[in-house]
Amino acid sequence: MDWFKAIDIYCERLSADFWAEPFNALTNIAFILAAIIGFVVAKKHNRLDFVNGLLILLAATIGVGSFLFHTYANGWSMWADMIPIAILAVIYIAVSVRSFFNKSWLGVFFVAVLFFGASYGVLFFINTLPANSIAWLNGSHIYAPVLLGLLVMSFSLLLAKHKATNLMLLATITFIISLTFRTMDKAICEILPLGTHFIWHSLNGLMIALLLVAIIKYGVKKAE
Repeated sequence: MDWFKAIDIYCERLSADFWAEPFNALTNIAFILAAIIGFVVAKKHNRLDFVNGLLILLAATIGVGSFLFHTYANGWSMWADMIPIAILAVIYIAVSVRSFFNKSWLGVFFVAVLFFGASYGVLFFINTLPANSIAWLNGSHIYAPVLLGLLVMSFSLLLAKHKATNLMLLATITFIISLTFRTMDKAICEILPLGTHFIWHSLNGLMIALLLVAIIKYGVKKAE
């Protein structure tokens, strides 16, 4: 892989310049704001422990990584964008299963195996489809595991009548809307040269804020 090869996959980018995507770059402030909200809520509820602090830090790191990708737009910055998202998703799922549903670490491991197996199956199936049949997704199919996780978590909390249900449902709806805007980006370039990827950032910042508040306020801290 060429770590410094320019990547141009968004409407807003018209050149390889650092500030070729100002809206896509600057709207990453949404993730920083999400981290600030998480920090304030954690302090207010005396829940600023290691796990919540790590989730808050990862939220901010997503903003930094995405900012780098939408400014440098090359191989190494793409990974700086993707890795924090993947880490946050994995840790949040594990913490949610443990603290929302009072599961042991063995239970967390079992659920994680099921989830990642299902996610791999979904992505494997999508990738077997002809490239021209999924081109309209604009690469959004890689977020299928995130959507699957949010849907399963929302449904599980709803069945359990958990206090975090409303926040999780709102986060899921927000993600569905933001994923729609991400998918639309390349398709409407001629109509809206700015694209819609910056809306994806803004709404995902809101989604992560909702997820942080849910786990901080309603997650049960288990004694080891």
